[in-house]
Amino acid sequence: MLKQIVRVVVPLLLVVLGGCATTHDAMQRDFAAAGLGEAFKAGEYARKVDNFIMIIDASWSMDDDYAGSDKFSIARSLANQMNYAVPEGNLDAGLYTCGESRRFFVNRSRRAYGISSYSTPAFEAALATVEEVGWTGSRIDFSIRHAARDLGDAPGATAMVVISDGKCLQKGLAVAAATMIKEKYCDDICIYTVQIGDDPEGGQLLEQLTTEGVCGRSVKAADIASAGAMEAFVAEMLLVKQAVADSDGDGVPDSLDECPGTPAGTIVDDRGCAIPEPTGAEATDEGKWVFADNVLFAFDEYAIKDEFMPVLDELVKIMQDNPAMQMNIYGHTDNYGPAEYNDMLSRKRAEAVRDYLEAAGIEASRLHAEGFGLSKPVADNTTREGRSRNRRVEFEPYR
Repeated sequence: MLKQIVRVVVPLLLVVLGGCATTHDAMQRDFAAAGLGEAFKAGEYARKVDNFIMIIDASWSMDDDYAGSDKFSIARSLANQMNYAVPEGNLDAGLYTCGESRRFFVNRSRRAYGISSYSTPAFEAALATVEEVGWTGSRIDFSIRHAARDLGDAPGATAMVVISDGKCLQKGLAVAAATMIKEKYCDDICIYTVQIGDDPEGGQLLEQLTTEGVCGRSVKAADIASAGAMEAFVAEMLLVKQAVADSDGDGVPDSLDECPGTPAGTIVDDRGCAIPEPTGAEATDEGKWVFADNVLFAFDEYAIKDEFMPVLDELVKIMQDNPAMQMNIYGHTDNYGPAEYNDMLSRKRAEAVRDYLEAAGIEASRLHAEGFGLSKPVADNTTREGRSRNRRVEFEPYR
C-alpha cells in the first residue's frame, strides 16, 4: 500500500513543483527476427488468423523492478520484438493498453493502433506512444471488451496476446471478459498470455485467461526472449506450416531453387546449387562429406592436425556463405580396442572439429557433434582396408 501511495503522491508533487514525471527510455530495437518473414514469403507458412490483437498492461504494478529493469520496460521491449517477428501481409491488427491513465482512480483502455491493416513500422510507431505506466490498477477486462467492440463482426480467426504481470485489479472481471469474447467468436479466438515477473497468483490468472479461448497458452517472458523462441511463439499464434514443394529433394523450396533437378544426395547451397566437396573429402550418396581419420588426426589423438586446418577453413567459408546451413559432425572408429574408449575418442574428435568451426565464427546453434565409436561401421572390420574406412569423420549439412 505504501508503494502505491508513493506512486500517486510523488508524481503529483512533481506536477505541483512545475516538473514532470520521468518517462521510460525510448524503445530500442533489440533484434529483428527476419527469418520467419523470409520463410513466410517463401511459402513455408500460411496465415491461420486474420486478426492479431495485442494488449499491454501499463498499470502501476508494472512499474515494479524485475530482472534488473522495471516490468513495463520489459513488456514494451518484448512487444517490439514480437512486432519485428510478425510477417506482413493479409493481417489486421490492434494494439491496446490497460491501466495507462494518469488521472487519479480513472481506469480505461486505450486503442493505440487499428484495428487496421498490419504494418511493422506503423505498429512500431504505435508502440512508441505507450510511454509510461499509469496511476491505476490493471483492468485487463476493459481492453478485452474494447477489442471485442472494435472487432465487431470481423470475419476470420483472431489471435489475442496479453502482456502483463497478471496482478489484475478485478480478476473475476478479467476472466468474465475472456469468457465473453470466447462465446462471441466461438472457435475463432485464441488467447495467449506473456507473464512479466513471477507473481504466482498473476501467473494463475494469465493461465486461466488462456483456457477461456479454444486454443492458446501462457508463457513467461524469459521463454520467448531469444529471436528463435520469439519466432516460434509468433508462428504458433499466427501461422501454419505448409507442405513446401521441393521437386529435387535438396532441401531448397522450388520457389527459391536456382538449380532445379540436382541429383539425389547432392549437397547444395542456399540457392539449391551444388557445392564442391572440400579438399580431401569423399562425397557420399547420402549427402555427407567423409574424411579418413588419419587426414584429420594423428593416431589415437583428437588434436586436429595443422595441415587439416585449411580444409576446415573451407568448411567455415561454405557455412558463412550459406547461413541457413547447419552441420552434423560425426566421429567413428574401427573395432580395435575397448568400445568405451572408442566412444570417447570419436566424441572428442567430433567435438574438436565443432569447436574449431565455432571459434572461427560459426554459431554454436548451427553445429552438432556426436561420437559413435565402433557402432556404425561402413566396411568389414576384419580387413586392414575395412578398418581404415571405418575410422572416419563425417560432415552432414542440412537445413
